[in-house]
Order: sequence, then C-alpha cells, then structure tokens
Amino acid sequence: MTSRRKMRIAVSIMAVVFVALTFCSWALAKNAEAAVEKTTIRALWFYSPYLDFLEGWIKNEFSEKTGISVITERGSHEDVYPKLMLDVKSPKPMYDIWVSDGVWIPELAQTGELFEFTPELMDQIKGVKDIDSVWLKGMGGYEGKQYGLPTPGGVNLLFYRKSLLEDKKLAGKFKERYGYELGVPKDWDQYRDFAEFFTKKYNSDSPTDYGMTIPTVNPFGYIWWLHIYWALGGNEIENGRLNYDNEISRESLRKFLEFFKYATPASPGNAYGQAMDEFVQGNVASLIIWDGFAGAMVDPKISRIADDLAYAMVPGSAPNIGGQVIMINPRSAHQEAALELVKWFMSTEIQSRITLENSQTNGNIVGATQEGAVRKFPWLKAIKDSWPIGRHRFAQSAGGETIIPMAQAQDLIGAELQKMVIGQQTIDEFIKVVTEQVNKVLKEYY
Repeated sequence: MTSRRKMRIAVSIMAVVFVALTFCSWALAKNAEAAVEKTTIRALWFYSPYLDFLEGWIKNEFSEKTGISVITERGSHEDVYPKLMLDVKSPKPMYDIWVSDGVWIPELAQTGELFEFTPELMDQIKGVKDIDSVWLKGMGGYEGKQYGLPTPGGVNLLFYRKSLLEDKKLAGKFKERYGYELGVPKDWDQYRDFAEFFTKKYNSDSPTDYGMTIPTVNPFGYIWWLHIYWALGGNEIENGRLNYDNEISRESLRKFLEFFKYATPASPGNAYGQAMDEFVQGNVASLIIWDGFAGAMVDPKISRIADDLAYAMVPGSAPNIGGQVIMINPRSAHQEAALELVKWFMSTEIQSRITLENSQTNGNIVGATQEGAVRKFPWLKAIKDSWPIGRHRFAQSAGGETIIPMAQAQDLIGAELQKMVIGQQTIDEFIKVVTEQVNKVLKEYY
C-alpha cells in the first residue's frame, strides 16, 4: 500500500470520527436541553404581594417558553424559616429554589453549603447590572460572596394625610405653638410635634383623633424603634455583641415610648395589616410602614384616604430596608433549570413589569424610574432615595452586612420590646434582658 493511499485512509477515518463525535455532542446537548425542558422544579417562596400575579406569568410565559414547570410553595416568615433551615442541611432537598428573607443569609451560610452567584455567573444574569449596588450587596451578599439576588423588597416610608399640611388655618396654629412651619417631619423631634398636634387629646382643633398608629407586635415594634436609634447615631452591634447598654439607646427608647401617647389605643397589639386598616379609615394622621402597603392605601375600595395619601422618607434619614432574595439550592438535581428561572425572573423586563404592576422593586434602577411606574406610583422616588442610606437590622454599621443569627435575635428583641411597651418592664430591664439573651446566642458564633 502506497503512502499516499495510507494518508487517504487516515484522513477518511479522522473525518468519520469527527462526524461521529460532532453528532454525539449534538445529541448529548439535545438530550440535556430536553431534560431541562421536561424538568419540574420546586420553589419555597417567602410570600410577597407580587407573587399573586407572578405565579401566572411563570406558568403562562416562562414554562410555556422553556418547558420547565415550576411548583411554588408560598409561606410567611413562620412557615418558610424552619423549612429553609431543614432544607439547607438536608442531603435530599425538597426545593430547588429558595426565596429567603435577606437577613437570614449569614445564618444560612453558617448552617450549610450555599450556591454562590459568582461574578462570571452574574454576568449571565442580565438584570443584575441594573440593580442599585448598595441594595445588591446588602440583599444577598455575605463575606464578599453573593449567595442570593434581591427580589422585590421594601423600604419603610412615612405615610400621612396631605390635606393636613395644606390647611392654612392649621399651619398657622402649628407655627404659633411650635415656632416653625408645619411640614413633613425631618427628624424625630419634629415627628413628635406633628403627632402631638394631630392628636385631639393634646389639640382640640385636630381633625384627627390620633397622630399615628404604630405596628408593635413582635418584631414590628423593634423594626420601628430602630429608625430612632439609628438616627441618633446608635449601632446595634459592636465587636460581635449587642450594643444597647448606652445613653443613645436609652434616649431612643424614651422617644419611642413617648410616641404611644399620640398613637391609637390598639397600637401596642397592632400587626402591619391592623395598623394600615386604622390609618386608611381617616381618623389617624400618619403611619410608618413598608412601602409594599402603599398600593392598598390608594385603593378606594378599602381606603377612605386614597386621594389624600402623601409619603416621604422616614424622619431621621435612617430608613429600615429589607426584603427577600432568590437562591439556588446547591444540592438541587435541577440546577440548570433553576438557573433559567433565576435569569428570567431577575431580568430587567420582568422586574420592570412587577414594579409597573404594584410598585414593588428589587432595586432595579431602570424599573424604579420608568415613567409609567413613577406616574402611577409616585412614592417610588422616596423608595429610590432611601436605598443609598438604608440600613439592615442587626448590622454592625450603616451599609454593613447583617450578622448571624438575625432571626433568633429579632424574635428575642421584638418580644421583650413589646413587654416594655405595655408596661411589663422598664427601659433598663429591657436592655438588661435582651443584652443577656442575645449575647448568649451571639457567643455561639463570635
């Protein structure tokens, strides 16, 4: 056999092998695509109002396009937390996707292995680049790694009756009494004056019986009080220990308790929904609450003040921010399908539609500033202005990451603070009890 003939045979064999390998690669890719298309994934989803319409979008748009079926199991704080803590440690996970409270990330990171959204992976998730950087890091970041991506969350805002500030007769009496112009309260002393002035017990000319309603049920009162503590310069955590045993803390707690003089009688037992219900009946001047409740407050079917609602950043410029993050279970057998859902959900297109639907935002700047949404939900500006100065509970500093174990500490502090509100313990007793209890838990980690 000549060398030329041998060469021709070798080239032919190589060509056959190349075609066979190409076909096998194509077949494997097709099989992988088909496997993803036929996958059903399960998501444990911390409930938020946007989920009511998002589930329909997932079914009719995402699943229709990709062939990936999604079963969402929604739940409250009390439902999701124990299931999540079990699943993060389980070798046979129940869920492929978790939508967790963002402040649980540090505890989850210590409890079990987490899926990391690396910079390379986040480059593939197109909507990430449009998210406010402070919001992105604060919601899902821990020790320099990104374990979750922010879902539509919230900011505490001040809501009030705008007609109260437009009444010239009231404005004149306010200035005569307090020495400055009636307006949106900028700090907590001004808010005290505002609340007192619009409480009939302290001002017979007030058109409202109460200056405010306060959601106080554990842990909502704790979240409300933190605005005052932060605004006065307090930090919750110093060197890994609770930092409440100081004069700033005591002063903030005295101010907090004073507000109940101007609040509705039901305030010490109010959850968020009950506080909102009191406010929208029209006999209360103001309410500090998460922005996610704004949509209901402008709904004339349930709100008597729908056309009279105004909004601003919370007094003191230290707003409490929070929300959930979407995560992928690292032990999921369907990570590719889960990642497809994350990419679709986090896209600027979907997040902009969510904001346009009910004003909720995940920090996506494009979505939060779109003309149609801002015109429909003008409080979006106050939300956006709150992002750069917002703070997370149980963080060592403004803009800092939450430390572990947030969930346990929040429940301990919230329960004891409510006892203080109803007179079962003094400020010093509250500080002593929570410092001992929370630091005992912290010592397990730090």
